[in-house]
Amino acid sequence: MSFMDYRGTTHASTRVQRNAVWDTVQFTLNGIIFVLLGEQLPSIIAEAEEVVLSAGHASRWWLYTTILLIYIGLLILRFIWVWVSLMLVKFRAKRYNTLAPKMGLRLLIASTLAGVRGAITLAGIMTLPLTMLDGAEFPGRDLAIFLAAGIIIVSLIVASITLPLVLKGLQLSTPDLHKKEEREARISAAEAAIAAIESTVERRNNGDGEVNYSELGSQLIIYYRNRIEEYKKGEDSTNVDIISTHIESELWRIAFHAERKKIYDLRKKSELTEVRMNKIMLDIDLAELRLATH
Repeated sequence: MSFMDYRGTTHASTRVQRNAVWDTVQFTLNGIIFVLLGEQLPSIIAEAEEVVLSAGHASRWWLYTTILLIYIGLLILRFIWVWVSLMLVKFRAKRYNTLAPKMGLRLLIASTLAGVRGAITLAGIMTLPLTMLDGAEFPGRDLAIFLAAGIIIVSLIVASITLPLVLKGLQLSTPDLHKKEEREARISAAEAAIAAIESTVERRNNGDGEVNYSELGSQLIIYYRNRIEEYKKGEDSTNVDIISTHIESELWRIAFHAERKKIYDLRKKSELTEVRMNKIMLDIDLAELRLATH
């Protein structure tokens, strides 16, 4: 579906409805995973404790100690990964002479603690087969699920308690960088829309001559130029005036298509992140859907 989007063949209504459907599907599947865990948890705990005792450990607390040790190791790995990632971002910013985000210890700790991925972990661990090829019970399955569930619960509890304390008063510079990137992308899209409108007006006025597109095209061009000025001032403007005529609607659709194509081009060149691209595309899609109601 992303491939079809990049080709520009997907309608705005399809993208908006598809996002709603995928959000619903994701919410439902996440719920199913935890419902399945809840139904199996009593037997999983009993089987896990039995595995521990049969392995020669005298206390069931070995299970909970193992969960804590794995979680600590996971935190260490996450901390290293976040630090390396931020260093790469800083190196890239220095190479391309752009503003790099500030990297402090609190930011590293917050990013480390925020890495909770419960549903993905459970979905992976619960794919372990119930039995072997010879029909025997799969060894250690309940123990593995119990350890995974325990680590998820511990990570949720620790993050809920510590993140508010770590994030209190923390100043982040990355949103400003993202806003600048988004504003520049919107300006480029607006300029592409202006070029498309001018080209269409010139082509249609040189055609059969039955309709003069110049006045209508000029109104849309003024609208986009005003948007560009607002973006340059750091203001956001995504409002679209009510459409009044069929010809104006046609020019709007041409402008939206040009905006969308420009945004996709920026994404292909890695000049725009996927998150920002999706945000801008949603604004364009909603504007086009609003156009269809008039």
